[in-house]
Amino acid sequence: MSCPAVAAGWLGAKMGRYRIDPRHLYLTGVSMSGGGVVPYLHLHDRVPCVPEVFGFDEMGREILAHLPGEVVDVDESRLTTGQLRSLVEWTRRFHREVAGFRSDGPWRMPPIADATVTAHNDIPPYNVCFEGDELVGVFDWDLAGPSTPLLELAFIAWNCVPLWRDMGAEVAAARLHVIAETYGHYSALDILVAVPGRITRMLEWTPLAAATGDEGIARLLAAGNEPEQSRVALDALQQRIPAIVLAGNAAGWAGPTSSAG
Repeated sequence: MSCPAVAAGWLGAKMGRYRIDPRHLYLTGVSMSGGGVVPYLHLHDRVPCVPEVFGFDEMGREILAHLPGEVVDVDESRLTTGQLRSLVEWTRRFHREVAGFRSDGPWRMPPIADATVTAHNDIPPYNVCFEGDELVGVFDWDLAGPSTPLLELAFIAWNCVPLWRDMGAEVAAARLHVIAETYGHYSALDILVAVPGRITRMLEWTPLAAATGDEGIARLLAAGNEPEQSRVALDALQQRIPAIVLAGNAAGWAGPTSSAG
């Protein structure tokens, strides 16, 4: 999801199904191993920072390896530039390593048309943990599924710039540049322009998922003000986009890439 207000609902949705200590959420992580991608990543240690899955206990709760580090409280702070770079570096490596991964699912979030990569699909600050500026854990893999690198970066930008909050045009432009420069291939403008479509997809999917029996999403929506809160935040972002583009151009942003999409 998008805003920190949904974190309490997220925790409540997981407590009955997973072994979670609410005092140390970052120590457990959550993984439904979407489409088998998590076991794939553990083959030959393809990607670091992914919790190992050991099976299930007698209550059907998933048992995961300990993850070190701390989760950044976005109510009180934001990712440092170093943390943002580390997260995007991990994302780039993850996308490279899953290039050969093939699965028919099942996928919790419907795959997009013309998908080019199996994405994590849910990388906000509350689903990762850090030691200093170094990323040491990525969890909550239940939304993993076919998407594109650009849409993955757009969701990271929404949550980790963060674009759902008004940071000021100059700050937003600078942090978008960090994401683009670190990942490569896409410009900051490509990523910014992709955000409204990516968030709209989330806003359309979550009520449908809840209505069709996704109990986790239903609890999440019932516990907070979603999807209305994210819809308001998206509307506000769309009003700010021209100012962010102006600030980015003044700071030397490159134009959109010819292959963005």
